[in-house]
Amino acid sequence: MTLAELNSLFRNQLVSMYPSQEVENIFFLTVNFVLKYSKIDIHLNSEKEIPSYKEKILVNILSRLNRSEPVQYILGETEFYGLKIKTDPRALIPRPETELLTDIVIKENSDRNSLSIIDLCTGSGCIAIAVSKYLTGSVLTAIEISNSALELAKENASLYQVHINFIKDDILSPEHHYGKFDIIVSNPPYIRNSEKNIMHRNVTDYEPEKALFVEDSDPLIFYRAISYFGKIYLNKGGLIYAEINEVFGKKVKELFRSAGYKLVKIYKDFNNKDRFIKAKQ
Repeated sequence: MTLAELNSLFRNQLVSMYPSQEVENIFFLTVNFVLKYSKIDIHLNSEKEIPSYKEKILVNILSRLNRSEPVQYILGETEFYGLKIKTDPRALIPRPETELLTDIVIKENSDRNSLSIIDLCTGSGCIAIAVSKYLTGSVLTAIEISNSALELAKENASLYQVHINFIKDDILSPEHHYGKFDIIVSNPPYIRNSEKNIMHRNVTDYEPEKALFVEDSDPLIFYRAISYFGKIYLNKGGLIYAEINEVFGKKVKELFRSAGYKLVKIYKDFNNKDRFIKAKQ
């Protein structure tokens, strides 16, 4: 089989599951992982026969993709803010939106020194690791309720030799006592249970539910907890950055304003949807 034939196979089998551009991206990620080909390499070698043992690996990956398994879990890695992050079902797959949140935190605070930062609901550790790497001199703490996700986060941190104080704790009912922080960042669960039926199986069947969903009866539960945590542990003038459900931009903004935060601001995502909140203590 040639790369061109494999590309056609990917398109034909996955087009009903994913948009065409995403199929192309999945194909590239797979070929890059197995054959170490860049996009130029793929183009230049499109009519070249794939070695049979590599072909078997590629076809097996396609078979797993057909069962809606996320490509990031199959490959065991994804790129996040220029870093390779280990991915498996212990934690959510890092999203481009979360990468944008991380970019906002890093760029808005790049001229500040010796920051104390905490990442609430750290999951794979992607935010804390990227912030630690690019806001040099910062002291990072990260909390997570899931033991398995916490282990994955530690494994990811060890890849980049960044020191992060990982703590098992529940932001909804914290048991630890913390020092003061300059920045709180969080990508908490925010998708309502009622939204499950419009989501793709590669999310609902494979990614950890507790990291995704909240009860419809109390969709802002984590933002109240973050707000309360900030009132106790943020330094004066300290900042909160959090990812939010696009549906609740105004309500989350009002929640932080009502709690006494200043300069509360909503940021849009790539699709011009309300996606992030910033609030100042």
